[in-house]
Amino acid sequence: MKRRDWIETDGTVNEVYVDGGAKDRTVSAVFTYIVDGHYYGGTYIPWADVPVKGETITVRYDPDDPNKNDLVARSVMRNWIIGALVALFFIGAIVARFL
Repeated sequence: MKRRDWIETDGTVNEVYVDGGAKDRTVSAVFTYIVDGHYYGGTYIPWADVPVKGETITVRYDPDDPNKNDLVARSVMRNWIIGALVALFFIGAIVARFL
């Protein structure tokens, strides 16, 4: 089954680990989710904001094997899109200035 066909559910951030200093900081988070009354979980490294313990996240899991999971990174995708639009705006402004 393809990941796009997996089922989405709410998960919970259970632990957040921050290692290193300001320049070499590494963040990882442990999460759990429930499928048919059974707990499953995983660990992920966030791309953007540091998650908060107890935060609700969206998890996608394989209905044939709920141990297989993936996070639905909507906020990360939103941040990338906003960043790309801002960058395009500034590039356009710079190019227009020289025309």
